[in-house]
Amino acid sequence: METSEFVLKLDNNADELYAEANQLIKFSAILQSLASRYLTRVSVDLHGPSDVKIMKSHKVVGAMISGSRRRISFKIEPHANGLFVLTAIINVKQVPKYTIPIILRVGKESLNIKAPEYEVTPLSPVNRNLSNTSQGISNSMVNFNLKDNIEALHAGLDRYTEFYLVVRNISLNYLPRVKIQLYGPPEMKILTSTSFIGGISRGAKKSRLFKIKPKVEGIFTLTANLIYKNGELATLPIEVRVGPNWMQHKSVTTVDIQTQKGLNLKSNGVKSVELVHCPFCGKDTDNDSTFCSNCGTNIKIKPDDEDQKESEKFCSKCGEIIAVGAKYCRMCGKGINE
Repeated sequence: METSEFVLKLDNNADELYAEANQLIKFSAILQSLASRYLTRVSVDLHGPSDVKIMKSHKVVGAMISGSRRRISFKIEPHANGLFVLTAIINVKQVPKYTIPIILRVGKESLNIKAPEYEVTPLSPVNRNLSNTSQGISNSMVNFNLKDNIEALHAGLDRYTEFYLVVRNISLNYLPRVKIQLYGPPEMKILTSTSFIGGISRGAKKSRLFKIKPKVEGIFTLTANLIYKNGELATLPIEVRVGPNWMQHKSVTTVDIQTQKGLNLKSNGVKSVELVHCPFCGKDTDNDSTFCSNCGTNIKIKPDDEDQKESEKFCSKCGEIIAVGAKYCRMCGKGINE
């Protein structure tokens, strides 16, 4: 099996592979470079029909000079008898260059089946897009989620929190280099915002560690984007629950952060408290109180005018209004003239 730049030979110079159904087999091949140039980042992807399970589909060969050889090994497990065609795709710098067919016979009955003639196919810029990854990358190729598929992150206020994002390749093709970009509101300090994954073989998964530090209690949403080249493959919203009392923030999770600031809310969701002077005893009390915390007078009732203010008398001990003609305070019993 020869291309203009590579030769791929099975062990013992065999032309075909033979296996039994539901039996795990390992086979090796020698990849030789015939190119007159130095080749970097050579790799091989193995693909096959659904009746043949490929245990690991991607093999990194590395750099190759002219005439150099590299041994590559694969494990497969056929689940049905018959004649099947595996396809080895040779990549240079993660770009598919050639497809090489490998005949696989499963079971004795397959020996009576005549193998069709296949040719080594160089992948031109046109059919390369149709057959593999540069054009066919889509969100259907990946699963993108938090490690262990957890529902949400729990974090402490002003504490560093680490978590993993996992990308799984569920397609039949090799997934090239992708980038994970993490965004969040200003109340969430993101210490790791970008991470790269060099490539993921078929059925494999890779995880990347991210680190955040919440500055405000409540419920917030981070956004993780999985990016291939200039296009987004997937977007993952991540709910972050900050502090022990995050449940009371559930009703304001969709409110914009600037709106929350405008409402003058504290981090625990309680309205901020301001102090005012009681008009009767002069002591400070909460502005949202109905009665003074010092004298017990209803501070919402205020004299109508200055003349009424001057005519009213107040107990010097508890601040209660003294009725006209009274000699003792009705609240504390203090004498009016004492």
